[in-house]
Amino acid sequence: MAFSFMKASLKQKDAMNAMLYVHKQKPGFCELFFVCEGIQVFLREKDNDETVMEDDNGVTVARMKDNNNNKSVAKWCLEGLIFSNSRSIDSDPTSSSSSSEFPLINQNLWEFYLREIENYYQELLSLNLEEENHNSDFPPTQYESLREELNEAYNRIQTKRKEAKQNIERHEKAEWAIWFCNRREEELENRIKEEVAAREELKKELERKKEEVDEISVEVEETKKMVIQVSETERQQRKVIEVKTQILGEIEELRRQRIMGRSRRVVAEAVNNNGCCVFREYREEEIVVATHSFWDELRMKGGFGGWSNVYKGRINGYTVAIKMLNSPPAFSQLHYFLAKVKILGSIRHPHLVDMLGFCSEPKCIILEYMDSGSLGDILHCRLRRWSLLWHDRIRIAIEVCSGLGFLHESQPRPIIHCHIDPSNILLDHNLVAKITGFGLHGCGEECNVGSDVKAVGVLLMQLLTGKRNFLGMVREDILDGSGGKWPLDVAKEVEDLAKRSMSNEDMSIARVMEELNEIRRKHDSIAWTRID
Repeated sequence: MAFSFMKASLKQKDAMNAMLYVHKQKPGFCELFFVCEGIQVFLREKDNDETVMEDDNGVTVARMKDNNNNKSVAKWCLEGLIFSNSRSIDSDPTSSSSSSEFPLINQNLWEFYLREIENYYQELLSLNLEEENHNSDFPPTQYESLREELNEAYNRIQTKRKEAKQNIERHEKAEWAIWFCNRREEELENRIKEEVAAREELKKELERKKEEVDEISVEVEETKKMVIQVSETERQQRKVIEVKTQILGEIEELRRQRIMGRSRRVVAEAVNNNGCCVFREYREEEIVVATHSFWDELRMKGGFGGWSNVYKGRINGYTVAIKMLNSPPAFSQLHYFLAKVKILGSIRHPHLVDMLGFCSEPKCIILEYMDSGSLGDILHCRLRRWSLLWHDRIRIAIEVCSGLGFLHESQPRPIIHCHIDPSNILLDHNLVAKITGFGLHGCGEECNVGSDVKAVGVLLMQLLTGKRNFLGMVREDILDGSGGKWPLDVAKEVEDLAKRSMSNEDMSIARVMEELNEIRRKHDSIAWTRID
C-alpha cells in the first residue's frame, strides 16, 4: 500500500483554493468528494461545527471539530487513512497470514505519513490565508473547466468502481468454480477408490465362485457315476425281485395245494376210519349228539333269510359245521332234497366249502368247519379278533372269483350263487377263502352270471371301505384304515374294477379275476422292493 501527497506549489495552492471555494459555494443538492486510495471520500459539515468525512458506503471515516488545531487535523487524516487501510486489509484474503506482522513492519511508515500530513495541512492553511488576503476569484471559464474535469473524474471513478465490482464478482465466481471443481475432484477420487475396491472384491468373489463351480462340477461328475451305478444296481435288483416274486408265487401256490391236500387227506382218513364215503347220510341221533341236543352255546350264526342255523359240532372226533334247513318250500319234497344235496356233495374246489354229508330228518347238511369264521365277521363286527391287510383282501377277492368261476362252468348248466356277500365267504385258519351257501336256495328269473359279477363288484367295494353301505362316502374316507396303508394306485384300480363290475353287463368272473391277478402281481413286486 502507498500514499502520495501534493507538494506545496502555486498551482497546487490554486487547485486547493478552488476545491475549498467549490465546497463552500456548491448548492445543497450537490456533494463534493475526492478519491483517496481508490475510495470516494465525502466532506460534510454538521450543525455542531463538526466536519465529518464519509466513504461511498456512508461509513464515517474521520471527524474534526477544531479547525485551528493542527494536531487534531493530523489525527483526523491519519484515522481516515488507517480506517481505509484496515478495510482494504480485511477485504484481502491473503492478508490474514500477514496481519499479525503489520504493526511492526509499518510503524515507521505511519510516523512518516503523519509528519507528511501535518506539513501538508500547514501548507493548506497558508494557502487559505493567502486566498483570504488577496480575495481573488476564479474566472467562470476556469470553473467550467474544473467542473468538466470533476465530472470526467467522477465518471472514470464510477467506471472503475463497476470494473472493480465486476472483477470481484468474476473472482468470486472463479473461486467458487475452483472450489466446486476441487470438491468434484475429491468426490470422483473417492468414487474411483470405491470402484477399484469393489472391483477387487468382485474379482475375489469371482475367483471363489469359480472354485465353487469347479467343486460342483467334480461333484456332478461323481454323482453321475453314482447314478449310473445305482441304475445298474436297481436294474439288477428288479430282475432279482421278479425272480423272487415268481418263486414266492410258486411257493404260495404249493402251500395252498399242500393245505388243500392236507384237508382232503383228513377227510379221507375220516372216511376210511369210519367206513363211510366222503359224502354220506347221517342219522338223527348222530346229529343230536354232535350238537349236544342243539345247544344254543354251539350255535355259530344265522343263515340266509333267517330260516337256517349253523351249529358247531364234533363227529368221529372231527369238528364240523352242521347247517340246519328249516324246511324251505324247495326242500319240502324228500326226493328233491336228496337230489340237491347229492349234486352239491359231488362238487369239490379249493375255494368252495366241502359238503361232508346230510341228514334227511331233521333236514341238515354237514359242512367243512372254517376256523376263522366269515369275512363279514372280520369286516363289519365291532369286536374284531384281527384285521385283514389290503393285500390279503385282494387275495381273498381272487379266491372268491376262482370259486365262482368254477360254479359258473358247471355242467350241464352253471350254478348261480345269487347271494355272494361277506357272510357267505368263510376263512380257514390260514385265511384261505371258501364260498358257502351255493345251490341251496332258489334263484329268481333275474338271477344269472351277471348277478354274481355285480355281487363281486359290491364285495370289492366292501373290501375297500369295510362298510356294508359305502354309497355317498367321501373319497378321503373311502379306504378302510384297518387294512393298513393302501397304495393309492392299487385302491384306485380296485375301485375302478368294482364300479365296472357293478355297471357293465359284459364283465365276466374270469375277466374280473384276471384283472385282480394283474393288480396283485404288479404291486407285489412294489411291496417286495420296499421290503428290500
